[in-house]
Amino acid sequence: NGEAIVINQGAFKKTSANLSKISLAEGQAMGSTFRNESGGSVQIGAGTLRIDRGSADQGSYTVGSGATLVFAGGGGCSIGGLTLTGGAVEQEGSTATLTVTGAFVASGTAAIRGSGLLITKAGASLDGTLRFSADAGPPKQWETEGTLSGSGTIDMGSALLLNKAA
Repeated sequence: NGEAIVINQGAFKKTSANLSKISLAEGQAMGSTFRNESGGSVQIGAGTLRIDRGSADQGSYTVGSGATLVFAGGGGCSIGGLTLTGGAVEQEGSTATLTVTGAFVASGTAAIRGSGLLITKAGASLDGTLRFSADAGPPKQWETEGTLSGSGTIDMGSALLLNKAA
């Protein structure tokens, strides 16, 4: 059918400070360009990695200090795990939802930017400062279905935290 797909089952590393972009051709289905499969890892050590039009992954993402991971195009995105070691994740689109089904770990000074909803299914471990900031859209919301642990701090700004842990 002519569509290009990157399937990661190992380590996908971004080390340059330049912007790297993974995007879909017009008319392709969301999440069909890049799949970070179970056992795969995306490691962003520098610069910005932008993934357009959503993603549905089972692998993990690690964003290093000063680096940024952008999920663009609105809609939803589901990933297996997220570790922020001083890096940032941005969601574009006021209806964007980022769901982290596995571990969510933040250390150093990490940031969640954009508007929309962050859902952490397995709770979160915070050992630094996690800052939330919204763009011009509605405030960021964070819904966690697990335990919040660690000695870190959360700067929610105008965001809303909803903990659904039993």
